Amino acid sequence: MTSPVKFVDSWNAAESALFNALATATGYRPGTGCFHGALPPRMGVWALSPGKFGDENVLWAPEISSIRDTLMVVGNFARLEECQAWGMGIVKAMPWANAPDGGNVAIARIREGGSGQPLFVELETGSASASAMCWRLTLGLEIVFTTGGRAA
Repeated sequence: MTSPVKFVDSWNAAESALFNALATATGYRPGTGCFHGALPPRMGVWALSPGKFGDENVLWAPEISSIRDTLMVVGNFARLEECQAWGMGIVKAMPWANAPDGGNVAIARIREGGSGQPLFVELETGSASASAMCWRLTLGLEIVFTTGGRAA
């Protein structure tokens, strides 16, 4: 874990550090095979969806040194084997604590109840003539990241 970033940048810095670590662990290239944000409507890609951060009791405190964030990774794949291999790549990367390349992320793990089951679903492309079926896996993650404090 590196030194804390500015308070206002800490949430994005933490999610970006997690995204980059997962991209490396799974071997997918950011911007073409994996995305931080929305999942493109195609197969062979995954995305880290922005999370719900904080607990009101923590956010109301006069000083906040760390925040918990719950996120999801979602992948679409043509074959079940690809889906399972990608899921195991995510699992292999977890849990980690205070990783040297983890930015301001203190803890990253699959959250309780976050394990997923591959589902065969329709890939929503926005075009009725271009619809297809794919294997989708969603995994719930949890991170705790440092903020540097409100003064940072």
